[in-house]
Amino acid sequence: MKRTIAVLTSLMLIISLVACGGKNTSVNCPKCKEEISKEASYCSECGASLKEEAKEEKENEDSTTGTENSSPDNESTGNENNTEPKPGNTTPTDNKTSNQTSKPTQNNTTTETKPSNTIDKCDISQCNNAKSSNSSRWCSSHMCGHSGCPNSKEDGSLFCQSHNCSVWDCKEAQYNSSYCLQHKCNECQKQKEEGSNYCASHNCNGSNCKADRYQNSGYCLAHKCQDSNCSNPKQSFSDSDINYCSNHDCHSCRKDRVDGSFYCREHKCSVSGCSNAGTNGIGGVMYCNNHKPK
Repeated sequence: MKRTIAVLTSLMLIISLVACGGKNTSVNCPKCKEEISKEASYCSECGASLKEEAKEEKENEDSTTGTENSSPDNESTGNENNTEPKPGNTTPTDNKTSNQTSKPTQNNTTTETKPSNTIDKCDISQCNNAKSSNSSRWCSSHMCGHSGCPNSKEDGSLFCQSHNCSVWDCKEAQYNSSYCLQHKCNECQKQKEEGSNYCASHNCNGSNCKADRYQNSGYCLAHKCQDSNCSNPKQSFSDSDINYCSNHDCHSCRKDRVDGSFYCREHKCSVSGCSNAGTNGIGGVMYCNNHKPK
């Protein structure tokens, strides 16, 4: 039976060739590769549908062609083949080469920045502490202790030279003057005298006395005349019985005079208003010669 079909098929091919003027109108079956007529719908050998086989073969060819066209090699090859030099350029340049030459220019324009964890150190040599603030040159351990001062401390002190006491080798802070509280006069802004609480302008003028002067006097209370309105010194600093100056002590003793007299109450005439000395005592009452009872 198969042999008969084959013979018939061969005859049909011969007839087709004669009808087409000798042109080749046969094809191979996509499935069994048997030679059959180009116009046949089914293979006479295996019975496969020629239209469906041809459709599947075309779809496979299309998918294969699409995969090849989408590969990177094909894309790059296509770009290289399609690249044409612009008019006026004597030497064509490759895209990769131009990209590489542009990188050094970008690197040259970048500025080096410090890492975020870098410490801005204190300006004091060998100090690794961070500065106390962006506006300061020193760390908190080396900044002057005076509020708002931008200077650094002096060695062994809590303050800079501008805020240290002006006394040599003193490292204490100034106190409302150029001197610290220990060296400042208790009455003014001048320096104390050694061993005293006062400067030369406020020290007692008594011999080797370091006490403060009393009010408007040049002497302390111990060396000033005991008259409340007098600023003169006592007649003697060494004699404790002398408490008045020469203008206020009795001419007969060292006691205070009675107002308007040169004598104290014990040595003045007992008559009211008389400033003379009482020389004659009667019953313990002193009278001058003008008022002596007859």
